Amino acid sequence: MKTKRWFQTGLLLLLALYGEVSGAEMLIITGDQLNVRSGPARTHDVVAVVKKEEKYKILQKQGEWYQISVEGTLGWVFEQAVKVLYDTSLQEVLAQADHYFQINQFTTPPEANAYDLYRKVLQLDPENAHAQKRIKQMAHTYKLWAEQASQQGEYEKARTFYQRYLFLIPEDQEVLSLLQQTEHPSAISGNALQIRRLRSDPLVCSKQGITAMVQKYGFHHPADWSKHGLSFSITGNMRHDYKLMNAQGVQVILDHATGLMWQQNAAANSMSWPAAFEHVTNFNRQGYAGYTDWRVPTIEELASLIEPEKTLTKLYLTPMFGTIPLWCWSADRADSGQKAWYVSFSGGGIQELELDSALFVLAVRTYQ
Repeated sequence: MKTKRWFQTGLLLLLALYGEVSGAEMLIITGDQLNVRSGPARTHDVVAVVKKEEKYKILQKQGEWYQISVEGTLGWVFEQAVKVLYDTSLQEVLAQADHYFQINQFTTPPEANAYDLYRKVLQLDPENAHAQKRIKQMAHTYKLWAEQASQQGEYEKARTFYQRYLFLIPEDQEVLSLLQQTEHPSAISGNALQIRRLRSDPLVCSKQGITAMVQKYGFHHPADWSKHGLSFSITGNMRHDYKLMNAQGVQVILDHATGLMWQQNAAANSMSWPAAFEHVTNFNRQGYAGYTDWRVPTIEELASLIEPEKTLTKLYLTPMFGTIPLWCWSADRADSGQKAWYVSFSGGGIQELELDSALFVLAVRTYQ
């Protein structure tokens, strides 16, 4: 017995020196009583029984099991029957990392960025879901920034963002290929950007016609609404060449890929389909941005704006348009009932809706 006790004490000392789970030092029993087993599986013998609200120091983790010591007896408890109590220092590191994340200090400057601190958290707690999620979000944001920079011809900036993405996720072959493309800007503009001339006159469109349109123009349609007779999820090849322009004190967005000029800031109030036309008519009376030929966009024109993934504004729409246009009317009627087609930039697809529903409107005009 003395030999066994000495061995357990010595093992505990070794674990204390080398094997503890830092940052997740304690756990509390959540069930009325819990069997402690000799190994990390239910097939091992029960060596002790612990009760609700009792706290124990975590010695190590293996799979879904934590090792603890119950009055000198080593054993294992199942993670779903306990709650891990993180120490204050870990929470402080996470809080500081989140602060850097919120102000976009993802990987720079040195010693004051979110990535270094999230890595520190993962060293303390390798399965910390919050830190893992944040690192993925940072990588996703870098990729979006790189794509936007590339679309606007800022290839040096795009390279920087792709490189920072690869610092977080080194083995992404798609991004490695995109990085190589930025070394040859002429290839990007020559191969990726296709000029599309889209219909500007309103029509009555069927569901089949909408699905055919998405495929014809290579539009993105992230939503799978095929069960409603609409388009399934498609990642097309639509790419934009946006430019922000000041026109008589008003910001507008040019898309050289379609020859369209868009109102940048949608009206904050949603409105019915007939009211959308009245709204644009008022634009023309006022000579908005110096022009009098604004119109409600056709579904072709509006659908061209859909991005394949959500951007920083949580919409399938370039952040240049802001956060207001969640759902926008098109000028095209549906062929069934008193409905019109609209684009859901929050859902990433095209739907039909009753004319008296309240949606937003983005005015458009042809500039070339």
